[in-house]
This record gives sequence, C-alpha cells and structure tokens, in this order.
Amino acid sequence: MNIDKVLYFFDKYEKDDTIQNFIAQANSRYILYNVNEIRENFPNYTKGLDEKCTNIAVNYLMYGYSFFIHNMKDEAAYSLEKAASVLEHIYCFNGCENSYRIYFRIVCALAYYTSSQYSKAFIILKKFDFDTLIAKLIKLFLIKDLSKLQILLDEIQFNQNIQGDNTNFEDKIYIKILSLYFINIIQFIYSGNQKSLEKAKEIICDLIELSSINQEPHLWWIFRLLSLINSQYNYTSLWRTILPLIDDGNNKRVKDYILINIYKQKPIIELFKSQLNCLEQISSKKGAVISIPTSSGKTKIAEIAILKSLIENENSKCLYIAPFRSLAYEVEISLSSILEIIGYNVSHLYGSTQYTQIDRTLVEYSDVIIATPEKAKAIIRSTDEIINQLKLVVIDEGHLVGMQDRYIISELFIEELKATLKINGGKMVLLSAVLPNLTDFAKWITGDEKLIASSNWRPSSQRLGVLDFYKNTVNVKWFGIVESFNKSFIEPRLVKPERITKTGKRYKAVYLPSNKKEAVAATAVKLLSLGSVLIYVGRSNMVLSQARIVSKVMQDFKITHEWNNQNDYELFKLVCEEAYGMNSELLKFVSQGIICHSSKLPTDVRLSIEKLMRNGTPKIIIATSTLAQGVNIGISTVIISNIYLDKDKVVDVKDFWNIAGRAGRAFVDTEGKILYAINRNQENWSIYKQYKEMKNYYKQSNIEKAVSGVYLLLKGIYKVSIECGIDYNNLLELIAENQIIVSKQDNIAKFCDFMRNKFDLIDDTLLSLNIKYNSFALDDSSSWIDDCFRGSLAYIESINKRDFDEIKIIEILKARNKGVLKIAGNPLKWAHLVSSSVPLRVSISISNMTNDIISKVNNFINSNQDINSLLKIVKYLDKIICSLPTKNINDFIVEEIDIENIRRLWFSGSPIILINKTNKYAQKIYDEYYGFQFPWITNSLAKRVRKLGYEDEGKVIENISLLAELGLPNINCAKIYLSGIRTRETSVEISNKLDLDNDLSLRSVKNKLLYISENVTSVGIDFSNKGEKWLNVLNLDNKYKIKKHIKGFRFKFFRGELLGVNKLLIKKINKKYYVSTFDYKIKCEVYLHKEELFDSIANIKGIWLERISEEKWLLKSNNPYIILE
Repeated sequence: MNIDKVLYFFDKYEKDDTIQNFIAQANSRYILYNVNEIRENFPNYTKGLDEKCTNIAVNYLMYGYSFFIHNMKDEAAYSLEKAASVLEHIYCFNGCENSYRIYFRIVCALAYYTSSQYSKAFIILKKFDFDTLIAKLIKLFLIKDLSKLQILLDEIQFNQNIQGDNTNFEDKIYIKILSLYFINIIQFIYSGNQKSLEKAKEIICDLIELSSINQEPHLWWIFRLLSLINSQYNYTSLWRTILPLIDDGNNKRVKDYILINIYKQKPIIELFKSQLNCLEQISSKKGAVISIPTSSGKTKIAEIAILKSLIENENSKCLYIAPFRSLAYEVEISLSSILEIIGYNVSHLYGSTQYTQIDRTLVEYSDVIIATPEKAKAIIRSTDEIINQLKLVVIDEGHLVGMQDRYIISELFIEELKATLKINGGKMVLLSAVLPNLTDFAKWITGDEKLIASSNWRPSSQRLGVLDFYKNTVNVKWFGIVESFNKSFIEPRLVKPERITKTGKRYKAVYLPSNKKEAVAATAVKLLSLGSVLIYVGRSNMVLSQARIVSKVMQDFKITHEWNNQNDYELFKLVCEEAYGMNSELLKFVSQGIICHSSKLPTDVRLSIEKLMRNGTPKIIIATSTLAQGVNIGISTVIISNIYLDKDKVVDVKDFWNIAGRAGRAFVDTEGKILYAINRNQENWSIYKQYKEMKNYYKQSNIEKAVSGVYLLLKGIYKVSIECGIDYNNLLELIAENQIIVSKQDNIAKFCDFMRNKFDLIDDTLLSLNIKYNSFALDDSSSWIDDCFRGSLAYIESINKRDFDEIKIIEILKARNKGVLKIAGNPLKWAHLVSSSVPLRVSISISNMTNDIISKVNNFINSNQDINSLLKIVKYLDKIICSLPTKNINDFIVEEIDIENIRRLWFSGSPIILINKTNKYAQKIYDEYYGFQFPWITNSLAKRVRKLGYEDEGKVIENISLLAELGLPNINCAKIYLSGIRTRETSVEISNKLDLDNDLSLRSVKNKLLYISENVTSVGIDFSNKGEKWLNVLNLDNKYKIKKHIKGFRFKFFRGELLGVNKLLIKKINKKYYVSTFDYKIKCEVYLHKEELFDSIANIKGIWLERISEEKWLLKSNNPYIILE
C-alpha cells in the first residue's frame, strides 16, 4: 500500500472515537482480570469486544509494518506498541481461555519487541508455556535465554527432537529453516558479524515467501515481525551503537565491553529506546544533562560515558558522585561487575566524609571513584594528582539542589569541579529522573541549553487509581479513558460481634478494616497476586505501626515468605540481633517478607536491609521518602497511604514521583500500579482536600522546578537584611568587611549571626576557586567571579527576577569573596585552609590549635593505645570540636546526655541495643555526631597536620576519624569490619583472637578472613557462635566467582570433510560428542579416549576449536567470563 494511504488510514483510525473507545474498554477490563475481580462486577463492556479489538490490533500491526519498511521509525514503534498492548489486554491475562491465546501471545511479544519494548516482550512470554517448537524457539529468543535456545537448536539440527511423528512435514520444514535463522542471529549477537545478520535476513525472507505461498497468514505475521527485529539490530544492537561511539584504536576494549554485556547471566543485547536517545549527548565534549524515568537505564548510560572517557583519555580518572551511601554502594556493584572485567578498577570506599590512608590507597589504584559529595570533596582537595587526572564527572540524582545545607555545599562543589574540568578539558554528565527545568541545568552543567537527553519512555506502563475507603469497605477505581472499578475489593470481615454486657452496655461489632491503615494493609496483601507492594508513609513513626497491621493481615491469611537470597537474610539477622536483640519486631517482619525502611534505622541495619531488598524479593515494603534516596528496587504496586511530613508540610510532587515512579519493574511488570488512599469516613471538607491533593500529585507537570540553593541562600540574606532595615550598600560592606554590628536592636545582631552561619556553607569553596583562578595575581582579586558564576545555576535562575536578580548575585558574591580573602590572609596558606573541606572559619580555628592537637596525639602514640587511651583523646577532640565556630555540633553534647557512657560503649564496639539503653539521644550521638560530624572535623585536622609534615600524627587522627564512624577500638577491628564482618561486636571478637599486623592491607586482611572462614574448624581458634556465623556469611558472600577457569588444550584429529574449515563448535548431544561448523552444515561425531576433556567444554557459550595446522586445533574463547589456563 502507498505510504500516503497508510498515513491517511492510520490518522483516521487514531481519530475514530469508537475504535479508541474499544481499545480503552479492553485496557479497563484488563486490570479487573489481573486482580481477579468477579465477572458479575464487570461493567457492561461492548459485546464481541475481543474480536473487535483483535481486528484493531491487526490493523495497527499493518500500519506499523508499513511505517517500518518506509523508515518511519517513531510511527512504526508507536503503531506496533499499540497493537501489542491491545493484544496483551485481550489474550495475556492469567485465566484467559480464548482459543487463539497462544498464537496472539507470540504476536503480542514480537510486536512489543519490534517497538523496542524488550521488557514487556520478556514478561508476556516468560509467564506462559508453549507446546510447539516454533513458539518455544521464539520464546527463548525474546526472553534472551540464549543457553536454552542453543540447546534446542542443537537438538533440531542434530535431528534429536522435531516433535516426533506428530509434526507434519511442512511444519518440520518451517522449524528447520527457522532454526537456521536463529543460528545466524545468535552468531551476530556473539560476534557482530554483519554477514550472519544478512544471512538471517535472507532466511526470514524465504520463510515469509513460503508462508505466503502456503497461505498460512498466522506464520506470515510471525515471520514478518521477526524480519523487523532482524532489521532493528542494525541500529539497536550494542555492536551498532557502542562500537562506533568510542574511539578505541583496534576496538579491543569496546568489543570486550560488548561481550561482557552479551555473555552476562541476563544478557544485554541492545539498548532501550531511552538509552539510544542519550548516546549523541554523552558524546558531546561539553557534557550533557540526562533526564529519563526510573528503570529506564540511567546507570547504563553513565557506564557507557565512563567507558568512553577512560578509553579515549589514557591514565585518566572518572568521578561518580552519588548523593547517598546506599546509592554509591549500588553503583559500585553495578559498574564493577562490568568495568573490572575489562581491567578498570572501581573504588569501594566506606564512609561519608573522611578520607583515610585506606581510601588513599584505593583511590590511587582506581580508575572510577564513586563517592558522596562530602567524600568527593575531601578526595579532590587532598591531592593535585587526582585533580589533574579527572576527565569526567557524573552527578547522579542531579535534581537534589535547594535550601538544605548539604545541597548548597554540593552545588558549589559542582562549580569547583567545573573549574577543574575546564582546565583539564573534561566534562560533566548530570542524571535525574525528575527534573522539569532541564534547560537551566543544561546551561549550568554544559553551557549549552541544547545538550539535553530527555524522554518519558519507560520499560513498563503505569496505571493510576484511588483506594477508596468508606465505612468498612475498600473500593478501587482505576483511571483511564474508560475507568474501571473493583467494587468491594476489600469487604468487611467481622472480628468481634456486637455484644451487650450484663449491665446493659452495648458494644458495636468490630470489622476489619476499621481504619485507613487497615484498609491499606488489606489492599496491599490482596495485591500481592500482582507482585511486590510498596506502602508509602510520610513520617518515620508511621512505618512500624503500618507494618504491625500488615503483619497481622498476612498471618490471618497464612501468607508466608522465604527469602531466595538466604545469605543476605542471614547477614540481616545477625546485624538486626546486634541492634535490637533476638526478638526484635523488625526481624519478625522481615521473616514475613515485610521490609521497614526509614531514616531511623541504624546505619548497619539500613545497609543490610537495603542489600536484602536489592538482591531479594520482598513482599511488602513500608517506607518513607528515604527509600528514594538511591535504593533502586522494583515494585509492582505503590500505595500512597500518607503524604504528611509533619502537621502542615506535605511531600513535594518531585519526591512523590521519585517514589511512585518505582511502580513497574523492568522485566517483571508490563505495567506498574499506583494507588492513592482516600479516607471517605472523614468530613466533607477533608474528603475534598484529599482528592485535591491526589489530583495535584497525579499531574506530573506539577513537579516543582529544582531551584538553586545558592540563589535561595543569597536571596534569603538579602531579604532578611531588608527586614532588619539594612541598606543594600551597607549590606555589601558588611559582607565584604566581615563586620559584626553591635546594636541594641536584637534583630540586627541576629541577622549578623544568621549571615555568618550561612556564609559558612560557601566560604571554603570561594577560597578554593580563588586558588584555581590565581586571584592573588589579579589586579582585582574578585574579578574572576564574573567568569565563574555567570555560568552558575544561581545566576541562570536569577536572570530577570524582579525581587533578586543576576546583578545582585554577582555583587554579593564579589563582596563575600573580599570578606573571604580577608579571613584567609596570606595566599600561601590558602591551600592548607581549603584542603580541610570544612567551613573556612572552622579551618582557621583548627590551624590555631594545631600545636596543642599534635602534642595530645603524640601522647596517644606514646601510650599503649588501648581503649582508655583512645577514649581520652576522643574526649579531648570532642571538646575541641564543640569549641569550633560552627552551628549544630554543640547540640549533641548537652547535660542530659550521658556522653561519657555512650562514648565508651560506642568505641568499644558494644552492641547497639546496649548503647540505646543509655539515653534517648544515644542514636543521635553515634549516628549523627560520631558517625558524621566528628569524622568530618577530625579528618580535616588530619589533613592540616599532614600538610605541616607530621605524617604519623596525621595518620593517627585519620584512623581515629574512621574508628569514630565505625564505632570500633582499633584499626585492625576496622579492617575486619570493612572486609565484610559488618558487625562491631564480632569485629572486636575476631580482632582479639587474631594476630594481625597493623600494616596489613585491607585486601590482605580480607584474604586472611576468607581463609579462616573456609577452615574455621581446623585453624584452632575458638570463635563464638555469632563469630562463626559471620565468618560463614563472609565465606558464602565471596563464593560466587564471576570468571570460570577452564584448562586450555590442543586437540589433534583429521577429517577430510573439515578441509577448509578453520573454526569448530564442540557439542555434546545425548552422551555423544560432536564438532560442527558454526552454521551446522558439517557435523562430525568425535570418538574420545578422554571424554572428560570434551565434557568440560562442550556446549559452553563462547568456546570453539581453531585450526592451527592440518591436524591440530587449539581451544579458543571470546567469552570474558571464561579464562583459558
């Protein structure tokens, strides 16, 4: 058909209200099928809807095919995906009894795949079984189970299984020819050989023609769709996208990277549509801003950008900044599993702020450094060598800017990194899933508002609905063009009947659900049939109360859980027992598959629970917004139970979608469900308010713009000065001269204090930028401010603002820079001051105390360095820290807190449960003060001391900062902890029983522990039961080896039919051994004297025999996960 006619009919179809209504009805009905709604509750859908929608889907398939062959890729993808979604809604729900369901499930999956919805194709076929060989071949191909596909192809080619006598002759021909198609496709996948792809195209064209001649339209459509996939590989496969992207000389490292992805247990053969759209931008020399939804592949894009930078810039380093440790840990696992196989080292750092000798060693040998902003700042300011090697910086969760102190500091640190990259000729890539003002960020990060890659494409759809709780019943309404309802989704269940006491007092009957929390819990449990459920609550104190109700409902319905990652579960149990005891509520919930996640969890507990979630399959997660801070888990359904962070404040729309956006897991769900809980047992005004809030959240265009924290800070200072009656020129003078006004007006004195504290957030970075711009050599030492900050986010967002514009931004920053230089004094001291990474006033105060600190540290060095000596110097450092001119620290050390006891228990490695009994503020002390503030300040002390040449003293202070963060008495305990014994109590026990050299590296300590864990009964050390359990966990955690070692050999044999053949596959079929050409045209049985030789290598992907002489063959491999010894 002429393409103009196709466009005409397609447009007519799209505008036909009746047709689109049929599609909407099928969509509406699909969710009712999936949640097992009884048919009596279904609305009156159009009679014959299945047949009508099937015809509609076939027409969309025809449109898509026509668009594809005319190279109209976007229109083709749209039409094919629409056809697939219609077929999914008609034929792909559990319990479908339509006699055509098997055929249309195959067509549905193929159509999804050709529209780049690989995840949906996988899901459609994964959950169903098929009888015919053609269907089995297609299923294994689309779900990327290439190992089983290869086995089936072997059976077909060696005539072991073509469905016996039940298969007619014509079907056997189709099967045989189709198997050749897949053989060539597999060859292309593993080699990138274009000839294999072209051969596959010839074969599939033959099948299309054959099915047309035989008048078999059902096969004709299948072969046509396979032909589209064949064509699609030319621009979606890794060979066609990654190889030309990176300049690698002979392309060896890029080829290795592609093969690593292809040979993974879950192969990555091509890129998502959202990822393809980013490749051009990440190739830009200026950098890029990437904004694609959760689960759309941001980390893979970062990985490709990192690979490109490392290959094209020899001996360079990449810095990946993750805002939270949990995300940094996830990224480490993801990147190291790929890049380290190629030969690039990925850092595995611990801690948020300190930069110790252990870190220095790791960073020195790392090509990719992954760190929080605070840790990155400490690293960058510690060594010029790293600064000079830096070529790429990746900023994850880049939307996290705003008025929070750490966001302001991070934003300015990005300005510092930009200045570094400008000198080095490097670039920055910023990633975010929720960033509406992309052009502002593109200007900021790249200097070019066009360097944006943005997409709303997702690997799974999302369906929005409302959980309507009224009286004792839950009704669910799903939104769409045609709405659908689960009436009485949760019906009242009598818990206690009505009763009357002897005195005549009447007690009403009690039903479940009786309140909103129970309604949410019951709904979540029922929705488990669709997959895992996340219940979002606004505040930490709501998590456990909601979990108790969920636990009770699961017990009532006898729902049990078994963790498939038992070692992670065992690790969590050990950590949890140390924190809360043997009978903790949290442990009970987790044993049921219920995860509780909030900021109130101690660090070790939170990290272990996140690992359990990441690698396991929780049933129900109850969490606050902290879950969105880097924990990448997939959820089938999200229920929004409560949006209030406190009495008056609700969660931002941005944070709402950071949670809700997790509904719909790639390769698990074709669609995610989001339900907003409404309590209609309230007064009318409250019900109206709840619905209004829901509508506000569900409209994604309401996501708040990310606003510069630096802009808000400077604007805030300006506004407060006006309120205090301070003239603008006087304000600039105050800022530049660091003046403190002595005034009878209390508000002015408060303003000066307020201004001083706010400038603590930016002063050290201003001084660092002075160094980068060599301002001491300039006539006007603040003239560089124009050059630097006209490209800042604060400046960009202030342009043409009436109340506080870009001119004031520059003027205030220039004034503040003058003040900073007055505080900093001699330019020779600037580098010392900024290296500390703490506020400038604090750094100066530290420099004034250095001599006394060195003296006290020497006393510690000359002591026996036992726990009492450690506590003595920590107490001294506590006093130093509390005397520093910085806010918030003094809040930790107050009279009602038993700091002495908490300090002793913490540094002794005592269990958390014991420390928590000392005082209600205990967790705040060990988590926030010793876990963050103390190591942050003491690490800056160490840097200062080192700069003065006191290397040993600096190392000791660094070690103390690490011991404070971990809560341990000595550095050997810390090394044991960092090696994987993530319990303070057991780390102390093992340290006491092992004779470890203090100079042993972290890797050496870990190797020693692994040896002991494998030989725990024979080493002659009497560990406690808990100690043995931890060693066992460590051993099992390291059992999995990425690479398989196979003994290489040469093989001697000669066959006349193999003349001219240079490569052979090794096959084992029904206990017989064969060699065959890659296209199976030549197959020879091999008779062996040593069968075990071939047994270890037969049927393994990526292994073959290569001729080296007339009779000799050498074992070869291109599988990066196999090492030939």
